[in-house]
Amino acid sequence: MIYWFWRRENIVPLNLAFSIIFATVLKVLAFRIMIAHNHPSGSPYASEEDLKLTKRINEAGELLDFRLIDHLILGIDDDNSSFMEKGWL
Repeated sequence: MIYWFWRRENIVPLNLAFSIIFATVLKVLAFRIMIAHNHPSGSPYASEEDLKLTKRINEAGELLDFRLIDHLILGIDDDNSSFMEKGWL
């Protein structure tokens, strides 16, 4: 497993995040990935940007031959959201 931890002061542009994700997927020959993040507000609800990000990663997976198995949004007090459980993947 590979983990990245970004703190508020280390926020990267979305296109750089894609580059990091895909470069690592290819480097380690991953065939399944799961992504997770939290919102500064603690909300576990998906934003429009979260939905777009997930769609783009899923589409890239079809081209690069890996599968996005889930996208988790971690909220406070164990209130989490799973794209897989919601049927969005």
